[in-house]
Amino acid sequence: MNWWTSIAFYLCRNSFRRWIEQPLGFLSKWAISALIGILGAVMIAGASFLGDEIGRQLASREAMTVTMLEVVPPKQASALLAPDDPEESEWEKLAEDSMTLYQVPAVAKIDEIRDVSIVAMREPERYGFPDAIVLITRSQPEGSTVVARMDTLRVEAIAMPPKGALLEKFVATGELVVGSVKRLSPLMQNGFTRQVLFQAKSIEAIEQAQKVNDTLQAIEHRRVSIRSMLPLLLKLREIRNIQRYVLFAVTIGSALVLGLICGALAWMEFREERYLLALIRSFGVGRVALLVHAVVENCLIAVTGVLLGLAGLAATVSQLNLRAMKLDWLTTQLLFGGGTVWVLVLGGLFGGLLSCVPVGIGLRKPLGLLLK
Repeated sequence: MNWWTSIAFYLCRNSFRRWIEQPLGFLSKWAISALIGILGAVMIAGASFLGDEIGRQLASREAMTVTMLEVVPPKQASALLAPDDPEESEWEKLAEDSMTLYQVPAVAKIDEIRDVSIVAMREPERYGFPDAIVLITRSQPEGSTVVARMDTLRVEAIAMPPKGALLEKFVATGELVVGSVKRLSPLMQNGFTRQVLFQAKSIEAIEQAQKVNDTLQAIEHRRVSIRSMLPLLLKLREIRNIQRYVLFAVTIGSALVLGLICGALAWMEFREERYLLALIRSFGVGRVALLVHAVVENCLIAVTGVLLGLAGLAATVSQLNLRAMKLDWLTTQLLFGGGTVWVLVLGGLFGGLLSCVPVGIGLRKPLGLLLK
């Protein structure tokens, strides 16, 4: 035990002496490790910021809204106005919120003053409206009545505000006359436009809707079109997936850079001390003990260098006005959150291990060859 303690103490003292006498090699390793830590942290922070922004975009209602338009000719009108429409229930399976509107090819004359578009719903009660003719408006008190003339039909319409995000977006700042399909079917026999509005559950749901739309056009020859942000969403999802590869690339890249540069420096140090190491081996100290010492030394330098670089970056970020520099995304939370420190420490550790490969190769040489 005393023997191994003495050897370990001597090797550590020899390393400290070398650092003091030749500080350039030691400081070079430290500076390289610190620089790798800073660059890696900035890369991970940038990827995390991009991933968070894309995540917010993917979760927004605007991005996941899908609108399907189908122009229904008179010969198909009766079939699509049947009491039960299985297609509506299929769209609902893909959506968190959905609404199917049948736009009548006519307008309603409100109080003989203004023209308003007409749409029909299968079950207005589901959306909070009575089974009557309703004027969707924000300009009149709720519950008041107006006279609506639709073709030759004159009815009283109840004024109500829009309900639900989808209908509010559809109405926007205008007005709309709403009634059930059963009430308005006489006005729809000459054709109509069916609009399916839904808030998709996921990107996969939008992809499924696109496939169904393509099938309806190709096989049934129906005049259906779809509006969505699917191409952009797919690009955003692809970019978001790159974030995982960035973490992997930073770990491997930092390990390789540290391994190559620190390995070259370690090999130079080994060549300078090969006679001393050969002498130590001649006293019975094995190659494994010397290799373990080199591994501990290089890994310690690499890891502490990375940590010093991160500490310096944190101090710098806290003192700078990042908003004025348009770098407000470079926050401490992004730089050091989400396991960033552990990723970079792991890269430094791997780099320290790789830098000992030349030392391991050199220690395999027989003592006789080293002493020549």
